[in-house]
Amino acid sequence: MGVRVNDQMRLEAKKGDTLKSDGAVTSADGTTAKAPAKENLPMWGKRADWHDYSGTVDGTKVGIALFDHPNNAPRAAWHTRAYGLLSANPFGRKSFPDAPGELTKLAKGDHLKLRYGILLHAGDANDGKVAEHYAAFAKE
Repeated sequence: MGVRVNDQMRLEAKKGDTLKSDGAVTSADGTTAKAPAKENLPMWGKRADWHDYSGTVDGTKVGIALFDHPNNAPRAAWHTRAYGLLSANPFGRKSFPDAPGELTKLAKGDHLKLRYGILLHAGDANDGKVAEHYAAFAKE
C-alpha cells in the first residue's frame, strides 16, 4: 500500500530544482525526518503502526498518513523515502533491516487479507491527531 505525495511536501529536491519544502515524515514511534533530507530516512525499513508525511502545499499545511492494521500478518516494514514515497510493504524482507526474513506461505485455496488505512488531515501529524485516528482504526 503506497502513495506519492505532492512535490511541495518532499524532503528532497527533484533533480535540478531548489528545495522549498517544510516537509516532514513522522513514524508512530516518534521518529521524525524533516526537509532537507537524503533518501535513507531513519524510519526506512522499520516496522511501525503508521507513517505520516506532511508539509505545506499551496500555502496550506496538510498531511497524509498510512495505517498498518495490527491484525495484518505479516506487519509492514515502511518504505518511506525523501523523494515523496509513503509505502507500507509487508513483503520486502531481505531489504529491510528491522523485518524478519520469514516468508508468508499460503496453502492452496487460502487467502491473504491485509488492511490499511489512509488519513488526510490538516497540519502535521500532531495537529492531525494521527495517533488518535490510528487507535480508532486499530479497534475496527
